[in-house]
Amino acid sequence: MALRETNETRAGARVPSDSERRLAQLAAVVETSGEALISVSLTRKILTWNPAAERLFGYTEAEAVGQDIGLIVPVANYTPTRITQGVLGEGRVIRVRTQRLRKDGTRVEVSVTASPMRGAGGEIIGISSVFRDRTLAVLAAGRQKSLMRELAHRGNNLLAVIQSIARHSLAGPDCAANARDGFISRVASLARIHQTLNAEGFEGAKLSEMVRLELGEFGPRARYCGPDVLLWSAEAQTFGLMLNELAANARRHGALSDPHGVIDARWSVEGEKEDARFRFEWTETGGRPVAAPTRRGFGLTMMIDVVGQSFGTGPRIEFRPGGLSYSLDVALGRIGRRLESNPVRARIRSPRILAFHDAWRRVNGLLPSFEELDVEIRGQSGHFTVATIDPFGEPANRRFDAMSRRLADARGVEASAGDRIARETPGADEAMFRRCARGREPLYELSTIDLGGGARRTFERLFVPCAADGVKVTHVVAMSIQDEEA
Repeated sequence: MALRETNETRAGARVPSDSERRLAQLAAVVETSGEALISVSLTRKILTWNPAAERLFGYTEAEAVGQDIGLIVPVANYTPTRITQGVLGEGRVIRVRTQRLRKDGTRVEVSVTASPMRGAGGEIIGISSVFRDRTLAVLAAGRQKSLMRELAHRGNNLLAVIQSIARHSLAGPDCAANARDGFISRVASLARIHQTLNAEGFEGAKLSEMVRLELGEFGPRARYCGPDVLLWSAEAQTFGLMLNELAANARRHGALSDPHGVIDARWSVEGEKEDARFRFEWTETGGRPVAAPTRRGFGLTMMIDVVGQSFGTGPRIEFRPGGLSYSLDVALGRIGRRLESNPVRARIRSPRILAFHDAWRRVNGLLPSFEELDVEIRGQSGHFTVATIDPFGEPANRRFDAMSRRLADARGVEASAGDRIARETPGADEAMFRRCARGREPLYELSTIDLGGGARRTFERLFVPCAADGVKVTHVVAMSIQDEEA
């Protein structure tokens, strides 16, 4: 007897038919799809609504099924007509990019693929649509257009600057002698400026990096230091060209034209928020005697007129016998903002310790020496402890040493026994000195001691590393202040 397919097993349990299995597989695909799948009847009623549609539009299946498809269509949107005509009228698959409405009223960019649903006889009974979220793609496209506009603007601006440089560099009686070198130097400076702008996504340029690229070639003959500042794009271009003119002038006529001459470039930020001021000082020493120029060329025009127009205030220039001096004092918010790269500074409460922190600074990327710090912090106040660091990075001894005694004498502070930390004293203090020495970064400590009876005393301490050769830490200096001193 031949066997034939049946929906009953020998045990009596029902086996799904092929059509039922296919429907179950289709239901599983719809349920787990990452794309919103929605079907609509000929009367515009929503028939199916999968979980991805819930995530995209915000409506649950219970809220959406049975509603008119206009639930997610913005008013006066033309795409439903295109979809209806193409799918129902012509039986075609339609693909469009459009917008739809979420439950919260916001619009979402989507791509829609709409196909006809057919009955057993081949007749169209509805529309099946796949919705894909295009929000990220639209944002990316908008960002790309914005970048292209910015690139076009900067390209036109750069060409205008180069034309101006060429026009001024190639003018004057000494054109043949200096024009070529001057023009090449200025264009190279523009390239360095755009290198730093590109590193920050053209939001601005880090001042320290601009100075390093401009003065690094001069080695120890050019000293530079200052806090992290981000200059706005236009102001960075002006500042970079001004800096190039100062360096070029120093090479041809100033400090760098003499083997014993040096440059010192320093900048600082004083004050907070809208009151913050940016100060820049360029000082040349040891070079040939300088005198005020008899005519104004591109360099002086850039350093005085262009800087004044861009920064809203002119510089101060002095042609001293010992070397050129150039300084700026401008509202920080006009040209850039402070970059608080060191979280230690943001935590400091005491203005005295903050001033001590700012007095400690790296020069050309190197740590200050013990002797340099001695000079820098003479005007500060507080109790100082100095640790000498051995070759293994350990605090060999800690003392209120000669430097601290000189500082104390200058302020009229008694160097009492309480200010000394004996070398045999172990504990947390030693760990702080060790961490500062090995990390080569300032460390900050704020502690409160309960004295009993409701009395409390707060101590602030800042540890800073020093290096005789600028690299290997040889001393750590700690400044401490009690709450009544702050």
